[in-house]
Amino acid sequence: GLIKFDALIINGNNYEEAASGGALNQKFPCLTRGTYKIKGDIITFTTSVEPDCLCYDCLLKGEYKLIQSGKTIEFQKEAKDGLQIYLLTLTESGR
Repeated sequence: GLIKFDALIINGNNYEEAASGGALNQKFPCLTRGTYKIKGDIITFTTSVEPDCLCYDCLLKGEYKLIQSGKTIEFQKEAKDGLQIYLLTLTESGR
């Protein structure tokens, strides 16, 4: 089913980033879409569309450690400039 977080839409095994916060005002927002899979506490994002982005390390792709707590999910990984963290809150669930 369709699940919406504040900056991520999940539908089945597909995901799409939604512009929110600073991404709405950026000249080159780094929003991706593709498929994902979860195995244990690892979530892996495989992009089908990569934007022309000035910050390649900012793209949501590859493996992240997944932490779920109630209506909040967090995923994180080491990036070139430090820890890349996504902290998202559930806004709508079609389940």
